[in-house]
Amino acid sequence: MQLTQASLKNRVAVAVAVLLVAIFGYLSLVRLPIQLAPNVERPAIGISTAWRGAAPEEMESEILEPQKKYFRAYLV
Repeated sequence: MQLTQASLKNRVAVAVAVLLVAIFGYLSLVRLPIQLAPNVERPAIGISTAWRGAAPEEMESEILEPQKKYFRAYLV
């Protein structure tokens, strides 16, 4: 009963206490680490193609364009 009477007499103090609890609760929730959901990164593929003596345009049309078509169709 004394707690109720003290709370009714000091309404500002109760409001400040409730506000502080809400702020600290929000900060704790935001900083809480997520342990069950791992960080997922998209895999990266690197392809190195060499053709000695070929011009860049020839390399692009003969090798790179078919590779792009194949990998786009295969990965999607």
